[in-house]
Amino acid sequence: MSPVKEPEFFAFDTANPKHRSSNSFPIKSMEAYRYLFSGASNEKTIGEVSPAYFYSRRAATAILAHIPDAKLIISLRNPIDRTASVYSMLSGSARENARSGRRYKTIRSWFAAACTMSTLDTT
Repeated sequence: MSPVKEPEFFAFDTANPKHRSSNSFPIKSMEAYRYLFSGASNEKTIGEVSPAYFYSRRAATAILAHIPDAKLIISLRNPIDRTASVYSMLSGSARENARSGRRYKTIRSWFAAACTMSTLDTT
């Protein structure tokens, strides 16, 4: 596995100013991405985990262009567990929520956030 957790390289869009200025993308070049796996030798498989690929509008096309024989594995969480996780994340830091302008006052709004939330702005 990649030594960098969630490199998100294939969701990175150089044309998007939000992406260029974001620290959310630790890997921003194909050279840096390849370097993640430079220690691989005889492994049967190598890979990485980036949930942002699921939300990204460009990741599938970028993966196909760079690694046409890639095999993708998608693991979906139980929706109730995911909702509880998002609730915990969003309510755990009132200061961060206030700074970002998020106001979640009801379980319904937390659930709506859990159903639509993306960790990255991939537009």
